[in-house]
Amino acid sequence: MKNIQRILYFDDLARDPWLAKIVAYREAIEIGNPNDDYVGIEFSGDIQPNDFEPFHLVTLACLIQKLDDNGYLIYLGKQNQEVFDFLFDNLKFREYWGGGRNYAPALNEMLLNLWRIVDGEKEMYSIQVCDYLKQAFFSHKDLSAVQTNLDEGYYNISDHAEANGNAFSFIKFCPETGKLLVAVCDFGKGIAKSIREHFDIPSDQMAILKSLEDGVTVQSREHNRGFGMGNIISSLQEEDVLHIISNEGYVCVSVDSKSQRANTFHFKGTLIYYELSLSHFENEDILNTFAINEE
Repeated sequence: MKNIQRILYFDDLARDPWLAKIVAYREAIEIGNPNDDYVGIEFSGDIQPNDFEPFHLVTLACLIQKLDDNGYLIYLGKQNQEVFDFLFDNLKFREYWGGGRNYAPALNEMLLNLWRIVDGEKEMYSIQVCDYLKQAFFSHKDLSAVQTNLDEGYYNISDHAEANGNAFSFIKFCPETGKLLVAVCDFGKGIAKSIREHFDIPSDQMAILKSLEDGVTVQSREHNRGFGMGNIISSLQEEDVLHIISNEGYVCVSVDSKSQRANTFHFKGTLIYYELSLSHFENEDILNTFAINEE
């Protein structure tokens, strides 16, 4: 008989309630005494698999990683069988923790799935994503900007997060809208805290805005040239939005505006998620090679 110490129950996928629960459960994990007990993760029957967005899945992955790091045995409940099948069978969550994999292909080809961010694999994964998109949907498009944007998100993790391996990304392509949905999350120190350790800035949201300025750096690594989200911002189209949540700050960026506010919770780490329209990317220049036969 499993000794389930506690149930982590999710009944609302709206952004703020979801993140507030992620934060509350993380805090409970950090002060709890695992004793090798099970922790069950359950979802309300009102939640459907299609309701999940990338930001839900990366924050859930970070929470599961935190449980694993703290010695808990994680149990995915079947109160909502459809969500269980989605996470267990389609997204293959078990292979990340039970099997120790950093990436497993999803059954749904539109979901480029979860990836555990590992220093030595950052560029490799962004290249694989772009190669897949080109082969499956955009054979003549120049997607180099997509690769650069992904690399920027991943380098933010490795350069500033101090997340001790607890960092994930999730990518989803929506063919109906031609948009790529990207989320990157870590349970580290947070961009806001990293910036405020080096600059006299009064709030976390203002620190996030500071991190978006060209050339801003805390020089955490020799190769670092800044927090590097300028390319993501410059790639946004009118209907695209970039969201950044770190510590107690939230910033939303679109083509025409930047807005900021304080959160009602303290998110230790950083969550970056954005949508990127791909249809506007230019076609690749193709050079035709003519064979010249010399007589």
